[in-house]
Amino acid sequence: MANKEVLNLLQERLTKYNLTYKQYKKLYHMRFSAIDRCTNPLNHAYKNYGGRGISVCNEWLSSIDSFIDFAINNGFIDKCDIDRIDNDRNYEPSNVRFVDRKTNSRNRRSSKKLTINGVTRLLCEWSELSGLSHQAIHWRIKNGVSDDDILNPETCSTVVVNGIKYTVKELSEKYNIKVDTIEWRIRHGYINDDLIKPTGKHVTINGVTKNINDWASIIGISKSTLSHRIVSGYTDNELLQPLIKNGYRKKVM
Repeated sequence: MANKEVLNLLQERLTKYNLTYKQYKKLYHMRFSAIDRCTNPLNHAYKNYGGRGISVCNEWLSSIDSFIDFAINNGFIDKCDIDRIDNDRNYEPSNVRFVDRKTNSRNRRSSKKLTINGVTRLLCEWSELSGLSHQAIHWRIKNGVSDDDILNPETCSTVVVNGIKYTVKELSEKYNIKVDTIEWRIRHGYINDDLIKPTGKHVTINGVTKNINDWASIIGISKSTLSHRIVSGYTDNELLQPLIKNGYRKKVM
């Protein structure tokens, strides 16, 4: 088909369905992608579609106009994704709807479900209800936190390490970890010894251990400069010297 004919046909469809080019392009790719997932063994998602016997109905397979007409009359808008209501059935009018991306992701076969206190929900739903991140819930389950405490944001509000209770500030000062880091770990489900694991590279100078970034800030040099000095074998006192103007302070041999 000549380019002029293609453009004329495109314009006819845009006019007929009152679509912008962007909307038409999205519908075109929706249909094409569904067909490719179901018929092309080289498509990375084929195993979850065509490989499971999922297909596109003949009506949509043979006519893009039929698909566009269905979409226009069944809730399609720019931000919608195509979604199969029953993941074990085909792409066909009785099993397809147009939903936002969030709803679509929840309907995937891979969406993880969890049962807590006898109630089963998607992990993303438990996260929304509790205010905890997905990672925090996963971590708590993995580490044997009880059902009653898994979704409790206050589960780790009392910090206990090696049987001793600490405030966040006390824990920060004792283990030289920033308060923000400890609070982030608490929010994400870390408890006990996992709260005090060192962050990044630590350096001991004159008997004091700090994160290399903190040392660099205190000395007034960059992290890379401090790392260079450590690798080059500078003594503790030499490590603490500020950077001289126009270059590195020469190492004392």
